[in-house]
Amino acid sequence: MNDKMKSILLSLINQARENKEHEVSYDLISIAQNKEQVRSIANQLENAGFITNVSIYVKTHFSCKVTEKAFEYFREEEMR
Repeated sequence: MNDKMKSILLSLINQARENKEHEVSYDLISIAQNKEQVRSIANQLENAGFITNVSIYVKTHFSCKVTEKAFEYFREEEMR
C-alpha cells in the first residue's frame, strides 16, 4: 500500500476509534477532484477489506465503516 493510502486509512482509523460502530466520513478535497477519483480510492480500500458500506457524497466526500482488518493492519505496522 502506498503512503497516500496509508495516510487516508490511518485518518479513517483514528476517526473510527471515536465511536463503537466505527462509522466515519472523510473528505478527500486535497487529494481528489471528482467522484470518480473518490470512488477509485474508496474501492481500493474496500477491495482490500479495510472499509465497508461506502457512500460517496458531492465531489470529494465519502462515508464508510472501518473494518477490524484495518485496525489489525495498523497494529502490525506499528510493531515493525
